[in-house]
Amino acid sequence: MDTSMFKPTFHVDQLISSSEASKKFGEVRKKAKSLPQYITENGNVDTVILSYELFESMFQRLNQLEQRELQREGTLSHDPETTESDKNIHAAMRQAQASLAIEGLIVPEDGQELVRKRLRGEVSQADFLKAALEIATRE
Repeated sequence: MDTSMFKPTFHVDQLISSSEASKKFGEVRKKAKSLPQYITENGNVDTVILSYELFESMFQRLNQLEQRELQREGTLSHDPETTESDKNIHAAMRQAQASLAIEGLIVPEDGQELVRKRLRGEVSQADFLKAALEIATRE
């Protein structure tokens, strides 16, 4: 998988310092309805303000792409019986794995399956903790 990131491009008119943005927040919000506004702190883009319409569109597109990726990986069934709960569990697991990966940590497959079972209510909290400790301490 290609890990290169493309960064958004913007015009200088879309940049505003955080101090100026706080003074003119209403104006920034108004401008953000047509183009995202990039708030800078010490010369670096720190925050982006965009219209809810654009945010919602991006959010929906991201969800569509995630669903396609899950189906491509074969980890999410095309079966209409796949529950919304299973989809949510899988999405949560992917987010958790990505967060852990940033720290250089990996959850082994049996640990992932244990978490899925706990989230589905198939394993009690006590049994989950016992099994998780066994997984974490094995060599």
